[in-house]
Amino acid sequence: PAVVAREEEAARAAAAETAVKAAVTQYFDALGAQDVPAIVEKSYAPDGVFFPHQLPTAKGSDELRAAYTQIFQAIKLDVKLNIESAEVSGDEAVVVTSSLGTVHVNEPNIDVPEANREIFHMHKIDGDWRIQTYMFNKAEAPAAAGARCGCAGLLRKEGPREEVGLGARQVCARVGSCTAHKL
Repeated sequence: PAVVAREEEAARAAAAETAVKAAVTQYFDALGAQDVPAIVEKSYAPDGVFFPHQLPTAKGSDELRAAYTQIFQAIKLDVKLNIESAEVSGDEAVVVTSSLGTVHVNEPNIDVPEANREIFHMHKIDGDWRIQTYMFNKAEAPAAAGARCGCAGLLRKEGPREEVGLGARQVCARVGSCTAHKL
């Protein structure tokens, strides 16, 4: 009986981890499709919290809807999700991810490398895993060959971290005269 109970518990834990990962994947699919209703109504808890990079915190469905609408007016993401870990305990879970790809910046109509690290606190609500809290930060992407700043200056790597690649800071070649560079 004890062996059967452990096997059943292991199966439940594996199923919960799979379901949590599927919920995060569903969020990223909606993010790529710029589907605000799917993000707010299907991915987040009603009182969910989003801590976006360089934008105010959004809490609750109305603020989440406004935040994602604002983001999608400015950019279009094309990133690949990598789930690094998922830890489930009862109706709570923490998922750590990274994403890598490009972001199209609508104004000034350019594509730039995008690399992020994300953490999700998930909560199970009525049988569905929902985002309770989501935060991400930039894992600076290397400057792509020919990538340009908003002022049309070429981006280049700078600093002692160049040999790391992903950790190298991108700067505009027109440093000092560039007023548009915000990466």
